[in-house]
Amino acid sequence: MPAELESLLLVMNDIEKATARNAPADVACHNDLLSENFIIDADGKMWIIDWEYGGMTDPFFDLGDFVMEHPFSREEERLIIATYCAEMDEGRFGRMMLYKIVSAVWWAVWAMIQHTVSKIEFDYMEWGMERVARAQRGVDDPDFGTWLANA
Repeated sequence: MPAELESLLLVMNDIEKATARNAPADVACHNDLLSENFIIDADGKMWIIDWEYGGMTDPFFDLGDFVMEHPFSREEERLIIATYCAEMDEGRFGRMMLYKIVSAVWWAVWAMIQHTVSKIEFDYMEWGMERVARAQRGVDDPDFGTWLANA
């Protein structure tokens, strides 16, 4: 396991404590909301496919995973909360941003496992290290402490 990932795993303890406060009820979540899992049929109806990692969890994890996978601006991330919650809420925004970091770490760990066991010719290590970098950017964000306090 890369040293960069080990240090991020320690931060997960702080995030876990923060997200344990005011936790919403678990709901059915996809847990893998990358663009490739959204399709639009001939009638214009959108479908979310590939529910392999689906389960009951905090809905803000799904939102955090979604924003981790897409190059949204901070304003667009705020719009996601405002749209999902019908208003902008700093606590919910902080919760989503913490889960954005958790998602990046989760996928980095997944990639390290795949690097070890997969027979597919793909550079999982490079892909995973990009997720490590995304998580680190979240932890280094000047608002990280605010997210921890407000989640």
